[in-house]
Amino acid sequence: MEEGYEVVWPGGAAQATASFQGRPASPLHGRKVAFVWNNIFNGEVLWEIVGGKLASDYQVELVGSEGFGNFMGPNAEEVLEALPERLRQSGVDSVVVGMGA
Repeated sequence: MEEGYEVVWPGGAAQATASFQGRPASPLHGRKVAFVWNNIFNGEVLWEIVGGKLASDYQVELVGSEGFGNFMGPNAEEVLEALPERLRQSGVDSVVVGMGA
């Protein structure tokens, strides 16, 4: 008697649809762009690549995530509450929000 196995593919149907939450950024040339991320999953690698491309293609000033806090850490609520003001104080024009890669 031959044994059989049920096969399940882990890449099932998408459960979410894309949504746009903000207004489109104005042209980026000469702007100040910040990176905010959750401090896990190699976000620094993502920022190095994306930030490098933004700097070379658009001559933007880059602002690292160090001053904005971890929006998924134990103080996430406070970090998110303070984030708009911290971004304003930094003079940031646009933000790249990353979850790492």
